[in-house]
Amino acid sequence: MAVTVTRDGFTLWYEVKGDGPAVIFPSRMRSEHVTLADALATSGYRVVRYKPRQVVGVMEPESEAGGPWEPTNWDRFPTDVEIADLHAMAVAPRLTAALAAAAW
Repeated sequence: MAVTVTRDGFTLWYEVKGDGPAVIFPSRMRSEHVTLADALATSGYRVVRYKPRQVVGVMEPESEAGGPWEPTNWDRFPTDVEIADLHAMAVAPRLTAALAAAAW
């Protein structure tokens, strides 16, 4: 288990498995996408699973993640925040290129 701190000070949990071309999966819970991540990692991919800030502490307790961010009554999650968090997920494990995937 690892954490990284975004530019605005929010701490995100992530996990990295395997080596090779990278795939990033946002996961609502730490157990989500584990089987898929294991299969991809054994098939030659580097898989990064992380919990986006909008689900930190919502579906399971989080003691390591969180921070100075309060969601408002948005109709949609701000794209610029999501992109910044994805960038943090590429920088933290030192990925040179990655494909972001979503299964929500």
